[in-house]
Amino acid sequence: ILRDVFAKEIPLVFRQEIYAVASILGAACFIIIGKFSGNNMAAMYSCFGITLAIRLSSMKLDLHLKKVKKG
Repeated sequence: ILRDVFAKEIPLVFRQEIYAVASILGAACFIIIGKFSGNNMAAMYSCFGITLAIRLSSMKLDLHLKKVKKG
């Protein structure tokens, strides 16, 4: 991200890849599972698995975010 910012380009993470969506969903699952189970280790491993599954499935199915049109 820093390289793209210094090069005055929009970072790839914010263009079309599903990194941010997978991270947000994984974090939400961590909070929910941690709150209801009370076990942070179970929440951490579940969060990792969910985030990894979302990311790998998006790569396998070639899913991308829609591009935002400028102006």
